[in-house]
Amino acid sequence: MTGRTDSQPSAPVDRRDPSGPHYVYGVVRAGTTVPGGVVGVGGGEELYLLEGDGLALLAGPIDAAHHLATQRDVLAHARVLDAVAAGAPVLPMRYGTVVDDPAGAVDEIVGQSHERFAELLADLDGAAQYSLRATYHEETVLAEVLAEDPEIRELTEATRGQDPDIVYGPRVRLGELVVGALAAKRRADSTVVLAALTPHLRTAATREPGAPDEVLDVALLVDRSKRGRFEEAVDDVGRRTADRMRLRLIGPQAPYDFVPGT
Repeated sequence: MTGRTDSQPSAPVDRRDPSGPHYVYGVVRAGTTVPGGVVGVGGGEELYLLEGDGLALLAGPIDAAHHLATQRDVLAHARVLDAVAAGAPVLPMRYGTVVDDPAGAVDEIVGQSHERFAELLADLDGAAQYSLRATYHEETVLAEVLAEDPEIRELTEATRGQDPDIVYGPRVRLGELVVGALAAKRRADSTVVLAALTPHLRTAATREPGAPDEVLDVALLVDRSKRGRFEEAVDDVGRRTADRMRLRLIGPQAPYDFVPGT
């Protein structure tokens, strides 16, 4: 159910002075162990730290002529951050951040926000993000709605097989009732899912549903020490609700939803 990144750690390297452009993934503490064997943006596997005053930019080399607007590089950006986040706090930078002057970049990016970055890293210490998405089995839940609401049943029967123009008003009313009934179910079911997981969370950030069948789309911040129990709790909820919904858990990830734009 969960995605995990396994990579070999390597010792931190301070590369403030090498020539050539550097692709910046995020902000970490100085001395953070960077993963080895992770293919980054541009296809390379080298990662290093550009350090300054206790913090560092997590970076890697990139060819000056490399075109960044590819799905492969977007995925590589996330893959590197997720690999680092599996063992240390990291503040993700926006995709596409490239610097030419390492010392200047450290001073500009880290130096100007040093206190805020240090506080954010402290808040995220020992934690990783997971993303959970729950979607209904549409036919099952619509059958529930039909069985539970007499007016929906009556309007369904009254409009079935009729000329849409003749029953326009009843059809609009039927649609409104179904949408309302699904919204009520979504609120109740999402509350049940989150209540079962809350004992294993630091916090959660709920996103707006992106589709009619979506019950819940939420980012969850979990202590690494509780990962096993958290994943077991998700599996348990999945088993108990399997007849009505599907759960998809992704992580551990970098804390994208718990870091203000860096």
